[in-house]
Amino acid sequence: LFGRYSHSSITVPYFQVSMSFKDAAEYLTLVNDMPGAASMDWQIEELFQRDIDWERVEKKIVPYLQQEEQPQFFNSLTIALLPIKDDVIGAFDETESWNAPQLPNQEAFAGGKIEKYGPITCGFWNSWSDPSQDSARIGQLAWNRDQICGVAIDGQHRLAAIKEIMGPGAAGHADSSVPVIFLVLDKALGYDQPTTREALISTLRRLFIDLNKHARTVNRARQILLDDRD
Repeated sequence: LFGRYSHSSITVPYFQVSMSFKDAAEYLTLVNDMPGAASMDWQIEELFQRDIDWERVEKKIVPYLQQEEQPQFFNSLTIALLPIKDDVIGAFDETESWNAPQLPNQEAFAGGKIEKYGPITCGFWNSWSDPSQDSARIGQLAWNRDQICGVAIDGQHRLAAIKEIMGPGAAGHADSSVPVIFLVLDKALGYDQPTTREALISTLRRLFIDLNKHARTVNRARQILLDDRD
């Protein structure tokens, strides 16, 4: 499902999908594990936000996912699909650098539209002339695993827990899936800011900080009132 945030002067395009736990664990990346992360110029306020609290993951989130007598549910993960070459973030419009894959059922889109955004291929079930049209809403996407890094900018701890759950010898959660929002900062989809490496990183930093700093922990008294297991 394609959509855009376009209220401010900066338009942010995104796709909403559902991913199995297995695919999320295999294809999505934590910030610290993204190519070139060690050499990025992180600001002081960002340093603590990109580190995973593994104690919280292993003692709280993983046990939550493993309990068998209670329902579990996660909010969506927000993932930036970044074009990467030689461990360096590039721009989607560097057409000579990218190799987008074919869709598994490409012939099914004969009556629609197939577009390539850097190393990403999108098949839309209906034809359209502008991505803002309703006919550009629904389809399928595939990306080149060698040239795209799907980096979590919100939901890092949830993704870390999924990776732990689906590690070697994983049992269970074969039918579990998680909602995922993919940010694709390509001008062809309406992103209207500079697409240099520095500009893309700046936008992602801003979104990373905004998504993380507005999270609020429920106070202890309300937790007790809401939790009949406490």
